[in-house]
Amino acid sequence: MKTKATIFSVLMVTLTLIFGFNVMCEESNPGQEAKAYAYLLDQYIANCDAKIEMKNSKLDNVRRAAAIAELKSTFAKTYRKELINSMIQDEIKPKSYKVQVHLNDRFYSLVRSNVQAHISDRFFSLVPSKKSTL
Repeated sequence: MKTKATIFSVLMVTLTLIFGFNVMCEESNPGQEAKAYAYLLDQYIANCDAKIEMKNSKLDNVRRAAAIAELKSTFAKTYRKELINSMIQDEIKPKSYKVQVHLNDRFYSLVRSNVQAHISDRFFSLVPSKKSTL
């Protein structure tokens, strides 16, 4: 029961911080966009890290969500500068929900491309080449 209360309180504090920051970001100038994106990216990483804490759950779907959150966190930490630059280039408004959608789109597009490459590699390794003699 303490675990649920702790998770709930962490999520509530995070949502309060994000909502409060969105109000501040609405009146920001273009020079502060990079700082706003960096802050929102940090919040995204913190949310992912909070979900990682549930990886020892008894429920399969919760463990699966924690594993995905761990991958998202690693992705955001690894490609931090590139993600901030892409948000500036794509003119994403510095609002938490828009940044989260953008980050998730980038993450899943990378996952999709890697899965497709893996599937095509496996497929072509199963298909016999024309050079082989029977």
